[in-house]
Amino acid sequence: MGLDKYGVEVHIDDLSKEEIIDKIESENFNRINYLKMDYQNFKAYLKTPSYPSHMDYMNSDYAPNLLKFMKIKIGSKKTNSYYGFLKGIEEEGLPVFSEEQIACINYLSSLLPLVREHEYLVIRNLLEGESSLSRIEANIREEIPGFKHEQLEHALRFLEEGFAVKIEEDEVHLCGEREQEYEAYLQDLLNYGLTQYEARYADTKEDFLLWQDYRQDQVLLKILENPKH
Repeated sequence: MGLDKYGVEVHIDDLSKEEIIDKIESENFNRINYLKMDYQNFKAYLKTPSYPSHMDYMNSDYAPNLLKFMKIKIGSKKTNSYYGFLKGIEEEGLPVFSEEQIACINYLSSLLPLVREHEYLVIRNLLEGESSLSRIEANIREEIPGFKHEQLEHALRFLEEGFAVKIEEDEVHLCGEREQEYEAYLQDLLNYGLTQYEARYADTKEDFLLWQDYRQDQVLLKILENPKH
């Protein structure tokens, strides 16, 4: 606690430690239950037999905070994505994704809320059938005002390190087998992220929004540093 420099020592007996751990686990369990209830209520509100899409959370004023579903721990495992949350609460009718596909989903989900569009625009180009690095750059240059090559280069580097893409010479390839359910899930995720970004940054050209809380990894992305540091 940093109290030792003031001559204060805190001793916690084993029983108290167990009580503290039990309390933390209980609070986390209750939080999971609350989020699961929020999810079930929203699903019932939509009257959908399947799980709500990412875009359902964007298009409804009654939607819970989707990002909370992506950040919670279920058991000892962090969900990392909406798909991870759905699996964690044992939702039925989910597509079955490979570990490689899940790694890509998790990395793209970790970028939310977006502080730049580059990563998602790269993936969108890949889903649309483009693989040439030079053509992908040309396409993205047309979509982003004030485009800078080093920003795309930085995005591609960490997309590859995040196991979302593979880069070979002048070719970029999506990680994970190109299956219909996988591509549909990614497209929905991209639509959510890009729509949310456009809504947040519509009225400003500044890199950072005023009065917004940014995670350290988001700030590092914006200044082209290593977001893992």
